[in-house]
Amino acid sequence: NNRERYLASDNLIRQMLQTNGIGLFSTHDLELVKLADEFKKQVINYHFSEDAGSSSLSFDYKLKPGPVQSTNAIQILTREGLFNSDLNN
Repeated sequence: NNRERYLASDNLIRQMLQTNGIGLFSTHDLELVKLADEFKKQVINYHFSEDAGSSSLSFDYKLKPGPVQSTNAIQILTREGLFNSDLNN
């Protein structure tokens, strides 16, 4: 479930911080990026960006500072015919 996934990830990162561990984490959980606000000198967010064009998804593979500001899942699902926006209204 979402809540336990977040708690487990948050806890693991906090344990690493307590022991001065070094690591890289990849996540789609936007709540975890808030750890950088609490641990300003220890947690730094970076992201890759993409172009979810009308017919394809492409990446520039350049690491950029900060958390990602855009989302693309609904756009991709809609393009593939897997998302019906009428069901969410």
